[in-house]
Amino acid sequence: MGVELQIAVATPLNQTFTYLHGEPLAPGVRVLVPFGSRPNTLGVVVDSQPPASDRKQLPKNFKLKAIKEVLDQEPVYSPVLLKLAQWMSQYYMHPLGEVLKTMLPASSKKTTKTTYELTDKGSRAPEDEALRPSEVFARKKTLSQATLKKKLKDRAFDPTTIDEILKKWIKKNWIDLAKEKSIKARQTTGDREVKDPRSNIRSDLFRILNNHQQTAVTAIIQDGLNINDPKERRPFLLFGVTGSGKTEVFLNVIRETIERSCNADTSVAQTLVLVPEISLTPQMTRIFEERFPGLVAVVHSAMDEDDRWHELDRVRRGEALILIGPRSAVFGSFANLKLLIVDEEHDASYKQGSGLLYNARDIAVVRAGLENATLVLGSATPSMESWHNAAISKYHRLEMPERASTKPLPEVETVTGKPAFKAVSFIGSDASSDGDSPFADEIIQALQENLNKGQQSIVLVNRRGYAYYLLCVEDRKAFGCPQCS
Repeated sequence: MGVELQIAVATPLNQTFTYLHGEPLAPGVRVLVPFGSRPNTLGVVVDSQPPASDRKQLPKNFKLKAIKEVLDQEPVYSPVLLKLAQWMSQYYMHPLGEVLKTMLPASSKKTTKTTYELTDKGSRAPEDEALRPSEVFARKKTLSQATLKKKLKDRAFDPTTIDEILKKWIKKNWIDLAKEKSIKARQTTGDREVKDPRSNIRSDLFRILNNHQQTAVTAIIQDGLNINDPKERRPFLLFGVTGSGKTEVFLNVIRETIERSCNADTSVAQTLVLVPEISLTPQMTRIFEERFPGLVAVVHSAMDEDDRWHELDRVRRGEALILIGPRSAVFGSFANLKLLIVDEEHDASYKQGSGLLYNARDIAVVRAGLENATLVLGSATPSMESWHNAAISKYHRLEMPERASTKPLPEVETVTGKPAFKAVSFIGSDASSDGDSPFADEIIQALQENLNKGQQSIVLVNRRGYAYYLLCVEDRKAFGCPQCS
């Protein structure tokens, strides 16, 4: 009879599909199933019981298809990732199978094998032919492309004429060309958890913290790591100016998280560090790798799928305790995730703009709740959402208003533009003449002084060639359409 299993397949259909298997399978295991005209389709086991409504709709003589192959000995998707996928499917209104597919790098390799089959007509080819297909195929019905070409080459045929021979045989319907697609899943490896990683931490490289940094580290440890009740746990918004040393705070909290888990004789705690793709530079990752040698895994878009799968597998096994990556790293499978850090949480690159649309920062907030882990959002210019959540005490707000070094912050001066500048008078005129420049006199003077010193300047223009409204230069008011405002 078999066991009925619910499989999520990467299709636009917002439902799971019921298949039969000889024994129960744990949720999170990948399988190959026949789906429509596709004989081998990658699916994920999400449940062992089909919905009651589906049972009532099935015809009496309906036969369920069986799972063709089980790809994993143990689940690739943890229970938390499955819950997160269910939440994302509902929140972002996206099919569950496609959500699960997005969560991991390509978890399988698709290969195409070209084969040739000897037809009945080919086996009866005229004997006056210089070479008959049946002589090459011998007693075999099919041959792979590589084997067939090798056999022709062994018969002293010029390699440049072999393709012409095959085209001739196909045209005469002596052989058929077939392409067989196969799926080979990337395999996971056994557990290899780091037993005591404290010897891998370079404590001598950690810098002495200033008062603001130490206050932030202490608050995260006391109000985050010490709380076991998920209802009382709140994310932290680390609001620090540029150069205030937020990265040093992150490093100290990570070290404290690892050491505490080792002293408690529990599974070693792991950390996820999300960074904008543009910030993921060798200089940035080297800081973590120097402080925690051998414990850091890094993923980014420039890596091929094999390397990304290998790094994520190190994290899943507990061999790597720190995962650094862009938005897709939020879906990494961890052995014991206890700390999540989102650097530059306001950055727009955390938003996925095609396919499954999501914000990795928001996913990190949800995942921290599911994992009962501490979440730290860092930024010098927090997003409005995070700032509001801190204002209503949904988040803890920690402020670092000064730079960690003695170097002062740059002076910023706001200059008001000319109130009645007429763009028409600027066209074709000398921009240096009085009254004809759209820039304030202070800006022109500062640029001229910098030029006289032989130094360079940057002028950032907000818009080029288009605007959201038309402005009257006389009374400084926008023109409104009388029909639609």
